[in-house]
Amino acid sequence: MENTKKKQNGGKRPGAGRKKGGKNPATLEREKVLEEIRQQIMQRAAPLVRAAFIPAMGVNFVYRIDETKNEKGRVVHKEHVLVEDPHEIAMALDQIEEGSTDPEDKYYYVSSKAPDFRAVDMLMARVFGKSKDMLEVTNPDGNLKTIIINKSQPKK
Repeated sequence: MENTKKKQNGGKRPGAGRKKGGKNPATLEREKVLEEIRQQIMQRAAPLVRAAFIPAMGVNFVYRIDETKNEKGRVVHKEHVLVEDPHEIAMALDQIEEGSTDPEDKYYYVSSKAPDFRAVDMLMARVFGKSKDMLEVTNPDGNLKTIIINKSQPKK
């Protein structure tokens, strides 16, 4: 019997496979797109942060009540109108502060929208990092185990 070398069908071969540190073309494309998006966001960072403060702090609205009167001067319809003109908002706030009782003055009131705490959490996470979620698990022998889950750092 001849001593022939058996042909290798699998296993490690020198120089084969992706080079160390090499990335899949789809991964390279995704990283390129993410970097472009990151640059666009960085260019607009200040206005984006200011915009995030609005829901985090809550929002106030000034409304004016417009009355429709009939021929006899009786009010037949009231409409609550959102005031958007800065000059009229200033006049309304002055009138509210002075406690005006002049019947010729328009009637104004202020309504508030509560802060959105998801926006507060988002802003805090940007400054202090994502908080860790804790999960308490009891095993069959009754011992309490605490597991800390940090969702912001994927395993490698």
